[in-house]
Amino acid sequence: MPLAIEDRTMIDLMLPNELGYEKVVWQLIGWLAPRLPLAASRVADLQTAVLEACINAIEHGNQLVPSSRIHVRLIMTPAYIEAVVRDEGIIRFQPVKTQPASIEQKVAGLAQPRGMGLLLMQQLADECEVIAGGPGDGNRCRLRVYT
Repeated sequence: MPLAIEDRTMIDLMLPNELGYEKVVWQLIGWLAPRLPLAASRVADLQTAVLEACINAIEHGNQLVPSSRIHVRLIMTPAYIEAVVRDEGIIRFQPVKTQPASIEQKVAGLAQPRGMGLLLMQQLADECEVIAGGPGDGNRCRLRVYT
């Protein structure tokens, strides 16, 4: 049964800053999937992009500090589904000025195997924006998929 999204529906989550809790958001989006006006492949894209944003928030913005939290807001409208993932800003997001290594380079062992999260999010979401924050404000990653 599709959600009755007339204006907008919002869900807010606050999760422990521990790897594994990002799967709660994955499962929530999966539970919402039959109710969203998105094809299954687009739901999977959204799940993966949000998962990557959560992992980045835990590992980079919050530096794996157990007392920190990550905040996730899902916004559903008739036109789009948006996820905003916010960390607590222990480390301020610094945009990378060089192109990341390609998957082919990583597979060939010519580059570090990690570091594709932001590129992956940009490829999977229709819009991907990372807004640097500071202590108390936190970094935000906004992902939007149009219906």
